[in-house]
Amino acid sequence: MFTANINVSVSGQVGGSYSTSSIVAAGLRKSLFEEIPAGATTEVIFDLDVSQTKLLVMRSDKDLIINTNNATTPDNVITLIADQSFLWPIGGSALKDTSATPIVADIVSLFVDNATADLATLRVDAFVDPTI
Repeated sequence: MFTANINVSVSGQVGGSYSTSSIVAAGLRKSLFEEIPAGATTEVIFDLDVSQTKLLVMRSDKDLIINTNNATTPDNVITLIADQSFLWPIGGSALKDTSATPIVADIVSLFVDNATADLATLRVDAFVDPTI
């Protein structure tokens, strides 16, 4: 069994500060650590049955655009901002990309566009329940 602890801390002028945490457990963890060349679109094989997904986290040290399954007509687009995580834990809402389009097609590959002038490091973690 794989377990992820998700911790969120919020602070601000209105309403003060608070923090919350939750735990996601799954029987399978799929991880990706990939360097993406500068100024290029790179295909990265990453198969994911979205109906079995309990947690999906993506993070990069550079701005990236990720197209799922096809570089020119993707099923979904996930825009990563450098050093900010894309995070979806199972819960009340459906898995959605960064433009709020539901991710319903299983992912076979990621077409990662690095338009920056520097090498980018992409990290992906998915927690999956293969018994679903």
